[in-house]
Amino acid sequence: MKINQIIFRPFRPEDVEDVLKIASSRFKEKYSSSLILQIYKYFPEGFLVAELEGEIVGYITAVPHYPTSLRVLMVAVKREHEGRGIGSQLMGRIETLAYMKGYSSVKLEVRQDNIRAIGFYRSRGYRTVGMIEHYYSDGSDAFIMEKPLNF
Repeated sequence: MKINQIIFRPFRPEDVEDVLKIASSRFKEKYSSSLILQIYKYFPEGFLVAELEGEIVGYITAVPHYPTSLRVLMVAVKREHEGRGIGSQLMGRIETLAYMKGYSSVKLEVRQDNIRAIGFYRSRGYRTVGMIEHYYSDGSDAFIMEKPLNF
């Protein structure tokens, strides 16, 4: 698979089950189809999928967060497609969207023990700006990370 074989496109409601399968395989948190669709309806342009040969292999969703930032709620790539630049492409597209919409930064939360994800975000220019105790349903803490947008 080459990255140029991946199609990045807007999420469609019929994608919800594929997105849920990826979410359930990648996150400890459990999400419902109604929540996914509610996020989509709130800010449809912030919900993208990565598709390879008709199969959704990754997705990202982001929503406005305060007047100056866009907040990434979820980004995930199927395990068998990790390390191929799909997550970077999804993040880059959301960062570009945020910039084009006039936001000054992109923010996200990440589990403090998710060293791999933290490294990925740092490599993209994100820095830790805070912490939220007991953020996740299992009581785990989260780092708040932010990337200023100055393309």
